Amino acid sequence: MPEDARPAACGLRRHQAAKQKAIVEEATKAIKILEAEGSAVAFTEVFDQVRDDMKNVQRRLELRDVGRANQALQEDIIDTLQEMIKSLRSK
Repeated sequence: MPEDARPAACGLRRHQAAKQKAIVEEATKAIKILEAEGSAVAFTEVFDQVRDDMKNVQRRLELRDVGRANQALQEDIIDTLQEMIKSLRSK
């Protein structure tokens, strides 16, 4: 990577990590709502795992890991959330 591109790439990674942290915080709020409701126990458990995966992505981004494994984890998170949305819409 050219020397002058490194600060920009580092800034982008920090920005992505900060965005991921905000998403984790929103996931935590959603989990609390689901727990308070009590009727969606299975969703709460799945969402807990998704949030843990999101935290893992955040940590990796903070460590400048933008590799394929981290991208695959992000794709798994998106797929799981899409399945959850689909399931909720069908109820």
